[in-house]
Amino acid sequence: MTLSVADGSLSATTAFALTVTAVNDIPVISDIADQTTHEDNAIQAIAFTITDIETDDNNLILSVSSSDLTIVSLSNIVISGTGSNRSLSITPAANESGALSITISVSDGSLTATTSFEISITPVNDAPILENPILNQMTLSENPFTYTIAENTFNNVDPGDTLSYTVSMADGSALSAWFTFEPSTRTFSGTPTISDVGMITIMVTATDSESVSVTDV
Repeated sequence: MTLSVADGSLSATTAFALTVTAVNDIPVISDIADQTTHEDNAIQAIAFTITDIETDDNNLILSVSSSDLTIVSLSNIVISGTGSNRSLSITPAANESGALSITISVSDGSLTATTSFEISITPVNDAPILENPILNQMTLSENPFTYTIAENTFNNVDPGDTLSYTVSMADGSALSAWFTFEPSTRTFSGTPTISDVGMITIMVTATDSESVSVTDV
């Protein structure tokens, strides 16, 4: 570089070297808006961009983290796209709900930029499940009969939800006169007489707090 100074008639000149040292710039990642979805629903194609002055966008390194791996594990977060235009797909675990944050990091190998956003997953009531069907039972006339439905017969997958139990004959009519059912203990009891000899078919219905039910016959 040359520097000159003059008084209108005479001038003087000097030269010197100016060295500009390169400084690595941090990559840039766009903000992502908070997301809301329902339980058991995936969030597809959340768009975002990445750029860097010195590094080709295709060579930038992306990584992701989840604040709650029970609700959203890393294997259920997929980043796709090329260049500066990328997208994110998130699949929450089945029957999970709640709030969590997702953080995406972009690095040029030396410097890293991050962006975070919140996900709110609204719970959805799930129907109870018949997991262990009730086995056929047998008793003799004039002999007391007692049978308790196992606690693991029906499964209620919603946390904090409770099941209530009702029973009826398979045709929907009331139980035989000799036969009673106590819902609080899930217990059948009674003593059949000679006139009650034969086979009866019972429907057992488990209903959750949202009035969704499942029946075993």
